[in-house]
Amino acid sequence: MKIRVIADAAQRAEIEAWLREKGVDTGDDGELLLTCPGAWADRLMGRDGGNLVPIPTAALIGVESCGHEVTARTADGVFRLQERLVQLERMLDPEKFMRVSSSAIIARDRVRRITPTLFQKFILTMEGGWTVDVTRSYYQIFRDAFGI
Repeated sequence: MKIRVIADAAQRAEIEAWLREKGVDTGDDGELLLTCPGAWADRLMGRDGGNLVPIPTAALIGVESCGHEVTARTADGVFRLQERLVQLERMLDPEKFMRVSSSAIIARDRVRRITPTLFQKFILTMEGGWTVDVTRSYYQIFRDAFGI
């Protein structure tokens, strides 16, 4: 078993050392996630084909799920993630990221265009041309966050 620790640098080092003493492996590719309150992930581990790729959260445009596959979008491409969207929502800083539908999380500062549509929806054009819908369930939360 391998555990991924999300904490500030000092806490992470202390927790990882304690886990290693107990015989538990730690690393960015851990199956289990241990998150300290108020700590946000600074990178995700994605896959590009068979290769593991560290993805700085500052480079994220958004995260999307389709079926059982979750992908991260950056200017460098699309990478498959092992985490589920609900886990990512807890890992990413809510000041920088927000959920806009049951299948998408966006980087707030990467929104390039907001197009209102009928029936309480928005279509967002993100940096790089990716479009994503803000669904009715998230409509008011999005409006409040963006001051619309």
